[in-house]
Amino acid sequence: MMNVEHEIREDIDIVFLNGRIDAQSAPGVNQEVVTILDGGRNKMLIDFKSLDYISSAGLRVLITIAKKLKASQGRLVLCNLDEKINKIFDVSGFTAIFDIRITQEEALNVLGG
Repeated sequence: MMNVEHEIREDIDIVFLNGRIDAQSAPGVNQEVVTILDGGRNKMLIDFKSLDYISSAGLRVLITIAKKLKASQGRLVLCNLDEKINKIFDVSGFTAIFDIRITQEEALNVLGG
């Protein structure tokens, strides 16, 4: 089961991913996050603190989000990846693609929040 929560802090969208992003849940996650981006802000922090698993379908969702933000001169920062999620990012080469911070506070500082 997957749940997406959202809050706005100043001009930054903070998205909390809870559960598992797999082939079944990825389309819904993508739709929810794109709807958030359609709100007009172009800074997003995605907090992985409560994410248990991410598949290649979930990684594709992140690429889609990053491309959409880049097109609007925006920025995406990820934080709170646990050891197994971080390993998935390492193996897939995504640690070189994304700006990943340890804590939410650190990520917010990078985004100017």
